[in-house]
Amino acid sequence: MRLSRRLARDLRERGRTEQSVIEQCRRSTFPAHRRFVEPSRAWADVVLINADRLEGVAEVAVTIIRDHHARRQGPATQVRSA
Repeated sequence: MRLSRRLARDLRERGRTEQSVIEQCRRSTFPAHRRFVEPSRAWADVVLINADRLEGVAEVAVTIIRDHHARRQGPATQVRSA
C-alpha cells in the first residue's frame, strides 16, 4: 500500500523512475520502518491499519482522539462534531 502511493506520487510529482522509487524503498524506507516503527508498536495505545480504505481509518482516528479529549476535559465539556 505505502509503496503504491509513493510510486504514484513520485512518478507524477517528482519525475522519478519506477525503479528508483523501488530501490529507495528497498534500501532506506523499509529498513528504517523495521528498525524504528515496528518496535514501537508494542507500546502504542492504538495501531490503525489502513486496509485500502483511508476514510474509515480516519474516522476511527477522529473518534479515538475526540473520546480521549472529552475524557481529559471532564464531563462538563462537550465536544462538537466537525
